[in-house]
Amino acid sequence: MTGINNLPNEILEIIFKSLPLKKVKDIVNYQLVCKRWVNLARYVFKNTFALKQALQKRNLYWEKWQSKNTVSPPARHLHMTTFHKNTMFVFGGSALTLLNDLWAFDMSTRQWRQCFSPESHPSPRPKAWATIVCHEDCLIVFGGSFQGILFKDLHVYNLERNHWMHHEISSPWPPAMADHTATIHGRKMIIFGGNTQKDTSKFRHSFLQPSNDVWTLNLDTFTWQLQETSVNKPSPCIWHYQFHIDDENLLIVGMGAQDMWLLTMTPPVWTWREIRVEAENKFHFRPECKYPACKFGEKLIFVGEHPDRNVDQGIMENYMSAIFICDLSHVFDAVDPYAKWLEPRKECVFPGAPFYSENSSLVVCKNTGQMLFFGGFGAQKPNTDEYLANNNLYFIRPFQNL
Repeated sequence: MTGINNLPNEILEIIFKSLPLKKVKDIVNYQLVCKRWVNLARYVFKNTFALKQALQKRNLYWEKWQSKNTVSPPARHLHMTTFHKNTMFVFGGSALTLLNDLWAFDMSTRQWRQCFSPESHPSPRPKAWATIVCHEDCLIVFGGSFQGILFKDLHVYNLERNHWMHHEISSPWPPAMADHTATIHGRKMIIFGGNTQKDTSKFRHSFLQPSNDVWTLNLDTFTWQLQETSVNKPSPCIWHYQFHIDDENLLIVGMGAQDMWLLTMTPPVWTWREIRVEAENKFHFRPECKYPACKFGEKLIFVGEHPDRNVDQGIMENYMSAIFICDLSHVFDAVDPYAKWLEPRKECVFPGAPFYSENSSLVVCKNTGQMLFFGGFGAQKPNTDEYLANNNLYFIRPFQNL
């Protein structure tokens, strides 16, 4: 212990934070080492424990963040969001027009800043329906669409150098796509599904068609490969979610709660396995791509529309944001793997919930045990049928007294 205790607090915090969630129970053993470890362990794991328990008991509340300065991103929806360390990054999206900017929200300072690169720029074409993921100290943006045109651009933003890099298209390379999903597994980025643009030169036009292809990007060489998978697989889809389970497994959740697939990425042929979905009661939630979602531990968290809203009123402001939780603790069962939607507490609307916002984003900062809900559109423009985008930022927190 003499060697590790010579490390500064910042390094020990990183080591503690890197531990898998299933091992946080070891905090009791860490606290036996010395007083310094007691304080560090409590600081690192306090919020993680609280969020884990709150998700199990469905004891959460919303808190709208009020910025202390005037710097904040423009209102938007259909944007892309990811986390790196203690910072949330937001790229692109749409408001009155499509956007092509990168913003960062620092969880330590609780402040927004725009990421300007003096010598480089992202794609000259703004985009929505792209994907953004974080690998080491880089953000990776792929695909997207603009006014019905799909892109196959790959852009990498180096956070340390504050610099955009653009990789040339080579062969093989995925087709132009949007509405796809992406996750990082080891040193690969995995792309699934989405809309692709099929050329029909004979008829002098092109049309969109959904895909169920799996593409991998080697993050050392930045080369692509179309991955062979088992015959039994999900249907081609555009409205779906993709979640990282571990380095060898990812989960695809389709439009309906009954459509869930586990992909095991072991060579040579990757294997799909359909996961049965059940619920604690008759409650049934059908996620769509307009609903934001994230994963924390063995729970999927979705923010959707209040299930008991009055559809006859037809006023968007009456639609409250509701939280739905799916338990994944049995997806690896050998005989009958399944996922379970947990019974919602108090109709799943928690204190402080905003009016429902479509095409917003939901991300979780694992280091602080807090979820962030950003943007979307939901407020109706007065005397019109138009809905306004917003740049509201909410924290979804555990009740402190539970």
